[in-house]
Amino acid sequence: MAPFELSDRDHETVQRIIAKMLDPHIHSGRLSKRDGNEVMHSVVARTEQAMERDGRQKLDRQDEDDVERRTRDKLDRMLASHREDRPAEPRRDDGRRDDRHRD
Repeated sequence: MAPFELSDRDHETVQRIIAKMLDPHIHSGRLSKRDGNEVMHSVVARTEQAMERDGRQKLDRQDEDDVERRTRDKLDRMLASHREDRPAEPRRDDGRRDDRHRD
């Protein structure tokens, strides 16, 4: 049996929802296009799995809400991991950024 796949129309809907959430982070440089693609593929796959598990063929409003939630969760985890990868900026005692140590 072939794996479940979203219809072209539902796939476009899911991609549009995800892109709307990712675009600001990609354009600001907080997220790479590669990471954005990873989020996209992960959320599409999880949506297909959920629909297959529930025996549904058509995307509904609840699925769209789930896509937003899955995207937000994956995006939050990815952005948090990027923050952990980056060394903290030096700070002065008053909390402002300390630029004296910059190259």
